[in-house]
Amino acid sequence: MKVVSVNAAGSSRLSFGGDHLHTGIFKSPMAGPVTLTTTGIRGDVQVDRKNHGGPDKAICVYSADHYDRWSSETGMQFCPGMFGENLTVDGMREHDVQIGDRYAVGEAEVEVSQPRQPCHKLAKKVGDLRFLDRVIELGLTGFYLRVLKEGRVEATDAIALISRPEGSCSISYANGVMYNRVGGVDGLNRLLSVPSLADAWRRPLSARR
Repeated sequence: MKVVSVNAAGSSRLSFGGDHLHTGIFKSPMAGPVTLTTTGIRGDVQVDRKNHGGPDKAICVYSADHYDRWSSETGMQFCPGMFGENLTVDGMREHDVQIGDRYAVGEAEVEVSQPRQPCHKLAKKVGDLRFLDRVIELGLTGFYLRVLKEGRVEATDAIALISRPEGSCSISYANGVMYNRVGGVDGLNRLLSVPSLADAWRRPLSARR
């Protein structure tokens, strides 16, 4: 596992179907070491602070392993930062990564907190509102990290698993539970029993009990 690129952006204007909004989704690779902080990447702008950023969603991660598939399906060229992710990585697919996993990356230490829930801005960036349904259908959502130890990270840094909690759930399984594809009540209870699950997922899932 390794970092392919560290990505950031300022605020940009996104237009789609007559709607105009400001977003930080147009991220691109940064040169040299970049500092991961407990609230995000230094130098990155998070326009929608309600749904992005904060301690549980400090860093958004997406695996470059999926980019060839998306390029083939959409006819667009997918490259690092295309999903608005802060870290483009290699070898961290959703079925391999578990909530509560702790990783060393560069000088930083991070913990997986929840899957990413793709929003309408990603679909509008791609130019197809159906794109979100496809991302969710395939479960290729990416995920979020907490930053437990701040530090500098750069492209080519290795990512090493430090620890994995017993009884946790993969990102793929968590997506299946959230979108009512797997697990039923037992799956819901299993996911909610994971201490590291972020409150943004815990609250709506608890309401379904």
